[in-house]
Amino acid sequence: MIKEYFNSLADVLDAHSKSASFNQHRPDTGSNREKALIQMLNNHLPDRLRAISGGTVINMEEEMSKQIDVIVKSDLFPKFNQHDKSCVIVESVAGVISVKSSLDKTGLEDSIENVASVPRFSQSTLSLTNTSIIRPELQEEFTANWPFRVVFAYNSIDQETIYQHTLAYYNSNITRLNTFPEMIVVNKKICIRFLRDGGSLRDGSKLPPNYLNPMLLTENTQGHPIAGIIAMLNYYIPWMHFMKFNFSPYIDRAYKNA
Repeated sequence: MIKEYFNSLADVLDAHSKSASFNQHRPDTGSNREKALIQMLNNHLPDRLRAISGGTVINMEEEMSKQIDVIVKSDLFPKFNQHDKSCVIVESVAGVISVKSSLDKTGLEDSIENVASVPRFSQSTLSLTNTSIIRPELQEEFTANWPFRVVFAYNSIDQETIYQHTLAYYNSNITRLNTFPEMIVVNKKICIRFLRDGGSLRDGSKLPPNYLNPMLLTENTQGHPIAGIIAMLNYYIPWMHFMKFNFSPYIDRAYKNA
């Protein structure tokens, strides 16, 4: 049942994409496709997370990301929603998604750079509470894995070419893998997982850290990437029970020379 359910979501997104393509105004077409993805996410994410449309991500040092298509934020932190496009502080971000109508080499590289532009948070603003069940190295694990970065496209050039372009970019930016997207998805076609901590295959064989794992999607597996995105964003929730956020450094820095 679960497999069929998520497979049907891939069909729903595909239908939204095709419907949006009838709109002759290109910015509206892209916006409609983003809204379809946002609606799908908010229909499945826990209440403590919410996907929003567009905005920038900023850290305490006032380093700012590029314009992000979809931001998934938690409810623990202050909001800055006075204007139509949100500015979100990085400590509140569970995930960021770059959305493309169709993916080619240029669009792929642009999307990877887009999600990579999200700045890191400061140790002075966000830490894990000092409890007996939190090991010190978990702070580094949290920092390495969040925000969760995704490139999502509704269509693309052929799957093998997209994988080869991804592999070429990966090999050319081996020193910047800390900001590489964890998932590159072309709906109903391909999912490329970046396994930062490695993993294992169904036969039990181990995959090394920083492994790039492509999965060609069939009608039977087309919903797997959507389920994976929701599962990984949901995995952010347990961390929230142990987060200690201090907004004062933002205020102190902003008014330091006032």
